[in-house]
Amino acid sequence: MSRSRAWGARKPRIHHQGAPAAPEAPPRRPRVTTVPHAVEEQVRATPRNRSTIVMLAAGVTGGLLLLTGTVMWLVRGGAASVPEDPGPPAVAPAAAYRAVYRVDDTAGPQHLVQTDVVEVQRPDRLRVEHRDGPPPGGAVRSGSIVDRSREVTLPEGLVGFATPLTVALDTDLVDAPALRAAADAGRAQQHEQAVVHGERCTVYVYRHSGTEALAAADGADHVESCVTADGVLARQVITVAGRRARVAELTAVDRSPHFRFDEFATPGDVSPAASATERVIEGRPQEKVVHGLAPAGFRLDRELTDTRQEGDAPLLPYFVQSYAGGGEFVVVQQLMLRENAYPPWSASGATREDLGEGRSADEVYHTGYVEEQMMLDGYPVRVLASRPELARYAAATVRAPS
Repeated sequence: MSRSRAWGARKPRIHHQGAPAAPEAPPRRPRVTTVPHAVEEQVRATPRNRSTIVMLAAGVTGGLLLLTGTVMWLVRGGAASVPEDPGPPAVAPAAAYRAVYRVDDTAGPQHLVQTDVVEVQRPDRLRVEHRDGPPPGGAVRSGSIVDRSREVTLPEGLVGFATPLTVALDTDLVDAPALRAAADAGRAQQHEQAVVHGERCTVYVYRHSGTEALAAADGADHVESCVTADGVLARQVITVAGRRARVAELTAVDRSPHFRFDEFATPGDVSPAASATERVIEGRPQEKVVHGLAPAGFRLDRELTDTRQEGDAPLLPYFVQSYAGGGEFVVVQQLMLRENAYPPWSASGATREDLGEGRSADEVYHTGYVEEQMMLDGYPVRVLASRPELARYAAATVRAPS
């Protein structure tokens, strides 16, 4: 194609010799700046045009509604609405801190004075040391170090696997929103505020043992914890059989600690004992697993398969997905067995929570997190989060395994 043709220009007309010259073109009429009446009449909408416009608008609106509903259905795995994002917390939790406690242990025949040191770097680093003598303490009697994917017991140095649940389940960590939710559900009592070592904290009283869910306190056995708004334990009193057995009180806290480069180091290979009862494979598996939805301000932190043995039970495969943001966490765990599967987690003391759109869960309360337990397409699933709004949002939006 020539340049003139390509750009849309007309070729000049050639006149042969002897042919009469073409008449001059009449002068151009001035451009009319107003629309003639006849043309104006043509552009006016007729009843047929109006009906066509209405039908087109209805079709576009319907298509947008269908697209929006489809996106919501995909997000919820079949439900038609998405719950409101919980947003940021009223008080941000301490993302990193170092706390030192004086511990008076009177459970045995002798009164022992010890020191506990808790170092935290959320979401996946934790160091706990139980030392002899009063603060700053002497030799380390026991403890543990968690550095994302590995855990070391102190002082032996035995190395094991760590998942996002390792730090989340640790009873040395507390969260004020989780304890408030337990109090609202009648699983704990919220008392007056106090001041411990210059830290203002709120007192919560409950019954608790190990990793079990919180339960209402009684006069004989209970735990009294004073927790700051940003989730630092200031004081804890444990009463057993009506007698104080242990008192831990804060003596120092640093919310901007400068940890050594090897503070959370976990050297060595995973011990044979740990390898025999657990196997962790990083990454999303090919099997059917859930799809979580990150709350605003959160990022996907880890996905992995954790095959582990609990007690005398056989090895069971779990899918774990974790999100982190602003010192908070959300962890989704799914048992990767469907046929005749039953929830492997205790729902004792649970409160039934309506998540909307026909979905519900058993809500269980702990000192450091709130847990939602449910079944999705035949698979047992639970969600753990540092505050109840996050746990409910994640449980309501998680998609069924696919």
